[in-house]
Amino acid sequence: MKSKFHEIAEALQERIDSGYYTDRLPSEQELAQQFNTALATIRKSLDILLARGIIRKVPYVGTFLQREARKTVRIAWRPLNFCQEGDREIREAVTKHFRDFSVEFVSDFKTIDIRDCDLIRSVATASLSFSESVLPLPLDVIEKYRSDNYFAKPFQAHQLNSFHYAMPILFSPSILVLDLELSADFGRDLGPYDLTWDTLAELAEYARKKGIPLCGDREILNLFRCLIYADTPNDTLTEIDVKKLKQRIHKAWPVLTERTSGTTGKHLLTWSCRQSLPEQLRSGKYALLANPAFHGGEASRNLISGEFLLISNRTKLFSEAVEVMEYMLSPEIQQLIAKYRMGLPVLKSAALDSICSRYYRDDIFLNEIPNMLVNNASAQDFLFRLEAFSRAILRKELTEEQFTAHLEYEIDMAHRKAAENDRDIFMKLAGV
Repeated sequence: MKSKFHEIAEALQERIDSGYYTDRLPSEQELAQQFNTALATIRKSLDILLARGIIRKVPYVGTFLQREARKTVRIAWRPLNFCQEGDREIREAVTKHFRDFSVEFVSDFKTIDIRDCDLIRSVATASLSFSESVLPLPLDVIEKYRSDNYFAKPFQAHQLNSFHYAMPILFSPSILVLDLELSADFGRDLGPYDLTWDTLAELAEYARKKGIPLCGDREILNLFRCLIYADTPNDTLTEIDVKKLKQRIHKAWPVLTERTSGTTGKHLLTWSCRQSLPEQLRSGKYALLANPAFHGGEASRNLISGEFLLISNRTKLFSEAVEVMEYMLSPEIQQLIAKYRMGLPVLKSAALDSICSRYYRDDIFLNEIPNMLVNNASAQDFLFRLEAFSRAILRKELTEEQFTAHLEYEIDMAHRKAAENDRDIFMKLAGV
């Protein structure tokens, strides 16, 4: 038979579990009256709940429920300044959605290491060491989306040693924007797919005569990337035909090395992405051009960036972080992405209204989906070296022969690494 104080302890436990008490318990005197017992018995009952961690006593104040600190998933999230209203709505939707834990968007990275957050928002080309700083995605999450071809390249973009490290939120193609006012005397109109390398050479000559920059340094870098990764269905260095690459570079070299680029002021051609397309597009002052192909009718090699979420390897809330990550793919969030034209929604079926031609020419963006994300995690270092190479070329510090020699070395090393990986896989399968 249970003692009186044990019975009272169980009764109090039931009241707490049912929500009858939500914060503070009645005083010991009030409880003694309710249960018609002595203060000493009530104190013994409360001691049982205290030992269970159910309550806490504050001297001279009272007895309170012991609530665990509410779990908070923190996301390292730089504000999307190109669409502040859309950014605000996404944050509000995410923070309101979850009931069992809170979500906090962290934007001040001066006082915090982003790896201390649970989730990290990153672009495809971020210089983050995937294997050292973040965790692979759960297999069940990968399997849920991998069957859809729409996710194939995004997963590849963040894959290292067969582990996937990031979940895409949205995609954004890189498009060249032609200034129609600066090109008014060019002599002909250019359609969205009319830009070839021959036409680009004509534009470079036109820009030189007009005394205006053809484009900026980042446009040169992107054009180099398009040159290098042309004819690579899987966007890998090992697919590159060195002989054809040398021919492409030789043809494009005069355009890319003339002092027709500038870092400030207006350019004839400006690289843009869906998020940062200037509002002037609506006024008809700019035209969108796919990156140049070598021959008319050829598919151009355009680049697509992306916004991704990665799970920090310091997180203590892995399952909650995955919940937030997957909610970013929900129709609710994807419709916001479509509503504000922040990029191509990851789930196209969730936002059908984005799949039609408008000011931003969705047909161009959708055309570039097959070319999604030229880089993958194992090739990140090469992309950063390519950026250094392109700057050296513009400073006349690197000749065409030296540049192609660097590329040959990179391609050779990629082949060697692929061969080593194949050998390792064979050895594992053979049980050696």
